[in-house]
Amino acid sequence: MEIQNDITAYTGPGFWASLVACTVIVTIHLVTPRLRFIRNPKGAWLPISVGVAIAYVFVDLFPHLAKTHYKLSEAKLTGVPGLLSNNLYVISLAGFTAFLGVALWVKRFNREQCTTDLTLSTAPLRVKLECASLTAYNFLIGYILAEQASIRPEPILLFGVAMAIHFAGIDGLFREHFPKLADRAGRYLFAAGLMAGWASGIVFTISPAWLIACYAFLAGGIIVVATIYELPEIQSPRQYWQFFAGATLFAALILATDYFK
Repeated sequence: MEIQNDITAYTGPGFWASLVACTVIVTIHLVTPRLRFIRNPKGAWLPISVGVAIAYVFVDLFPHLAKTHYKLSEAKLTGVPGLLSNNLYVISLAGFTAFLGVALWVKRFNREQCTTDLTLSTAPLRVKLECASLTAYNFLIGYILAEQASIRPEPILLFGVAMAIHFAGIDGLFREHFPKLADRAGRYLFAAGLMAGWASGIVFTISPAWLIACYAFLAGGIIVVATIYELPEIQSPRQYWQFFAGATLFAALILATDYFK
């Protein structure tokens, strides 16, 4: 890890795009308790957010991993960078497995006990672990947002929009399960994690192999967070079609952005 010394990363359009995206997601975290359409678990927002997240992983993130894997393979890296670049999908599996373990552990607790009155101080270890994992999830997304500051603003904004919609669904669901915890601590932890990740990405830079490993790990995490936390809440044909609309429209947006670049 090295300190960023390219001043253009702080002044170019990519920097401002990443800053705007970070600000929007932080705002989503902080204002979720005030947005009734997000807080309604039977509304359209939750299935749409799942569709957007899934579409982003399969239509943008996985193809990006494949292209970068090919480029890194041609570079014939050795040592740890070579190991990372040759095992990107294993890293995605690691991200999937790590977040899945936390999600299943907490979901079992949600079914067994009343959780609406929990605060951060009274929450059991497994709920605190969920807060920590979602904070780390935010940190990773913030870091990746900042690391993209040297590229075109369009993919940064696309990533930011996807994650903002994704987090709106996650935050609403988290608040439904743990209202006091979400209002008093959770939303601030998630916002702080995202800002800390973004600031770290602006100040420090990592090698392309480590960066693409972060993308791979995030891909596995998004699949778990979207499918294990959110997807089970989709229980009606209408919500399925809302999910379908979100996935289809966002996939079309990604393809259009690639076509006109």
